[in-house]
Amino acid sequence: DVCPGEVRDRWMEMYRGWLNGNRPLHRLIYWYGAESIQGYSLVHENRIIHYNSGVEKGLHLLPSDIDEKLEKYGELKFDEWLLFQNFEEAEADILLPPEKRSPWLFDFEEDFEK
Repeated sequence: DVCPGEVRDRWMEMYRGWLNGNRPLHRLIYWYGAESIQGYSLVHENRIIHYNSGVEKGLHLLPSDIDEKLEKYGELKFDEWLLFQNFEEAEADILLPPEKRSPWLFDFEEDFEK
């Protein structure tokens, strides 16, 4: 679940289209390291790689060129630093049970609770 707003509205629009049979169902994906509402995408499930499959392909590891640059120079370009932060956040979360991961994502009040 996501907080009321643009992302939820887009998901509901997609879901209604799916119920009517004229749209494929997409999954709501949170991108680690992103800022709240900007950190979501609706992605068709055939474009998603299961976490275990990604691990088998080494996709859970920081790209070696970024890792080497960090070790050698101790600094990264902004986009590289964001990627590094994404990996750090994901690495910490994967050790937790699903209900304990990124708890701030679910820290919102529903319209009907106001």
